Amino acid sequence: MRLPHEPATVPGVRVVVTRARGLQGTVRVPGDKSIAHRAILFGAVARGRTCLFGARAGDAVEPSIACIRALGAHVRAGPELLEIASPGRDAWVRRPGRLDCAGSATTARLLLGMLAPVRGVEADVDGDTTLRRRPMGRVADPLGAMGAQISLSPGGLLPARVIGRALHDSALAAHVPSAQVKTAVLLAGLGGEGVEWTEAVPTRDHTERLLPHFGARIEAEAGRIRIRPGALHEAHVHVPGDASAAAVLAAAAAIMPGSHVEIPDAGVNPTRTRAIDVLRRMGARIDLETLAAGPEPRGRWSCRDGAGMPVRVEGAETAAVVDELPVLAVAAACCPGRSEFRDAAELRVKESDRIARVAAGLRAMGARVEELADGLVVEGGRTLHGARHDAADDHRLAMAFAVAGLAADGETVVDGAEASEVSFPGFFGVLGALTGGAVRVERE
Repeated sequence: MRLPHEPATVPGVRVVVTRARGLQGTVRVPGDKSIAHRAILFGAVARGRTCLFGARAGDAVEPSIACIRALGAHVRAGPELLEIASPGRDAWVRRPGRLDCAGSATTARLLLGMLAPVRGVEADVDGDTTLRRRPMGRVADPLGAMGAQISLSPGGLLPARVIGRALHDSALAAHVPSAQVKTAVLLAGLGGEGVEWTEAVPTRDHTERLLPHFGARIEAEAGRIRIRPGALHEAHVHVPGDASAAAVLAAAAAIMPGSHVEIPDAGVNPTRTRAIDVLRRMGARIDLETLAAGPEPRGRWSCRDGAGMPVRVEGAETAAVVDELPVLAVAAACCPGRSEFRDAAELRVKESDRIARVAAGLRAMGARVEELADGLVVEGGRTLHGARHDAADDHRLAMAFAVAGLAADGETVVDGAEASEVSFPGFFGVLGALTGGAVRVERE
């Protein structure tokens, strides 16, 4: 069975989920937003016409599109193609006014690095109420060490005022594992006098893969990345299916007996598939086959059930699965034994406090969960029952609670389900088709 990929939710909806008998089918997931955001912004830095295949305009990348338009780039969006025509960084609008990043922390943090070295630029980087709660000092501090002039609001938050100026060559080290911070620093070094960035905990490497594709001079090895100043040129980028979105379906298949889900043309970048390693340790049968190489490898995911063992996730592995941790905690609740997720304090400053909300949500379904300052301890194996959840404007929570509902007795209700559109348009329609109708969408 091949499933359509059409949006199934609209603003102001709830979903009702009942116990499923397994997931069956083949489905494509939307283009990887981490890659698409970067390619869109790099395309604006470059001079010429950049084409993104497999990406489409929508809630996920619209903030980046809106911001580069304000800087002077032209964007033409089709169903599976985004074209970016840019005059290049040196010809940007120097006073674009307020750059609205909506809820996208990726857009905001990368913009700070993009704008900082462009002399004559004056811009206000801002976003919605959820984004205004996200920490930005972690980006502004290393940029400041390079000579950037960035003024944040009290508490190190948005809105931020950026006045572009000449930056100096620097050697900096990561204090928080963050691919967004790394990318902002590298973009600042590209437009300044270069920079060397060292990270003790490896983070996703989309930037190191993509920037050379646009002509950047990068040396990357053993946690050290060196970028030299220079201009970028136009490029063609094939955006694979989002690995984090695919991981949600893989987790759902892992905990539901009799499941077999095929996901073609999804990302198989090793820095994005660590959640699959965790699911495999739980006992799930998941195969990844690489079918196309770089700059971003793409391939087929084959996901079957089998999860039944507890896991411990900590340190560098936590940093690699931080986006998938809510659904991994759901999977752990379905596996007998004690699972531990540690070193995940970053989850408290995402779109919501995901540690607190995942703990409360699973407890409401009958699971035994201990909330830690930096993670969760899940005593799995109890029978889950339906409960009502608030997605709290958080796409990861909306999807994770729906997956939990597939394994629970009775009905599970997720209010604010439209949050899932941010990263997986049509998620609930896809989940309903894979389960033969265990998901019902209702207008609130």
